[in-house]
Amino acid sequence: MNSIASRLPQQTKNDFRAMWRIAFPIMIQSLASTSVNLLDAWMIGALGDAALTAVNINTQFFSRFFHVILFGLGNGGSILIAQYWGIQDRKRIRRIIGTLLTIGGALGIVFFLIVTLIPGEIIRLYTKDETVIILAERFLRIQGITFLLYPISMVLSASHRATGNTRIPMITGTSAFLINFALNYILIFGKFGVPALGTQGAAIGTLISRVVEMILMLLLTFRDENPCAAPIRVYFQYRKVLVKKVFRSSGPVVVNEFFWGLGVNVYFSFYARISTTAAAAAAAISPIDAFLFITICAMGDAGGILIGNELGRGRVGRALQIARLSLWVNGLSALFLGGAIILIRNWILSVYALTPGAIEAAAVMLIICGATLPIRAMNYTMIIGILRSGGDVVSCMLIDVCSVWLVGLPTTALLSLWLRQPITVVYLGVCAEWLSTFILSGLRTRSGKWLNVLTRET
Repeated sequence: MNSIASRLPQQTKNDFRAMWRIAFPIMIQSLASTSVNLLDAWMIGALGDAALTAVNINTQFFSRFFHVILFGLGNGGSILIAQYWGIQDRKRIRRIIGTLLTIGGALGIVFFLIVTLIPGEIIRLYTKDETVIILAERFLRIQGITFLLYPISMVLSASHRATGNTRIPMITGTSAFLINFALNYILIFGKFGVPALGTQGAAIGTLISRVVEMILMLLLTFRDENPCAAPIRVYFQYRKVLVKKVFRSSGPVVVNEFFWGLGVNVYFSFYARISTTAAAAAAAISPIDAFLFITICAMGDAGGILIGNELGRGRVGRALQIARLSLWVNGLSALFLGGAIILIRNWILSVYALTPGAIEAAAVMLIICGATLPIRAMNYTMIIGILRSGGDVVSCMLIDVCSVWLVGLPTTALLSLWLRQPITVVYLGVCAEWLSTFILSGLRTRSGKWLNVLTRET
């Protein structure tokens, strides 16, 4: 490895170091944030299939639907922020943040009303098992306030990342994880004289950790001088040209993430209709897969930030060099990580107290997750890190939406609803989506049409 490294050009070494400096805190923050849901699943897994399925339904709705929409909003805005940071334009960065907070707040209110007024209707989209429905509805009601607070954390976290300040999101995400770990242990199992609350304890623990995360985000943002901090009035000094840029950049990304998140939820509804055992297997691997995937996403995000900075400065050639490096690094990292998860899959699943059928199915699904991780890593790098950084958001939207709704979901529906295949076979339908995304995004990346400078006034 040292001999290979010694033959690399100095600029490549410098780019890798810059990517790693940004990626490592992102990785820690993302792993910590994802681990909040992983903790829920692992601890609730000790209570059986129904409890785990109930918690996972809420995880699917929050993390794979609400969160991904907010991710789309923050990611779309951070495309602009990264390019404006390349030319050190703090005034426009703060106005972009204000626009994102306004949109995110409106989305939070809509979701809060939905989960408060019709939680049962949401749960029934995933399962017909009445035991699961009762447990999941209680969980979702407790979580309601999170939908109002989380947009603030998400927008500020994305903004800090886009300016290269990944320390604050790392601190807030890690704090949320540690608090959630302690509260879950106490509230789920009834420790230190506290009554055992089961799934409701998990909901309370997760809610409190998210509240603390938001408060810390605000305190750290405004404690130090950084590009994201400004008097409140500055955020909401809207300018028509800039607001239009935000909507052009974020709009397609939000639509993209909305339909992707909706598609992921439809996938899970297919699993749940096979059987509660199948749903439990999917619930068991879902947080593990997310944990696994987030690890390699950090380098893709870091590459995207550097690409955006270079494009903002008008240095297209340098942006292209970083894009190529990011693909190689992420692909190779995922190859090793995927192999490791396959080797230790049985040890990972040993923490669950599920039926033998659910454990057996989950083990096979983890093999698929590990084997396909390099493809998914390069998909993420191309869609999120490369194409979106150049403002090519419409192409990303079309690639993602078509791959999910025209390839992945029809294949999964065919295998589950018509051919009545087991969950281990049905899961291959998702692989069809990943392969489609890999081909289409690869062609778009090679075309070079994504290399756009967004800081030029129009």
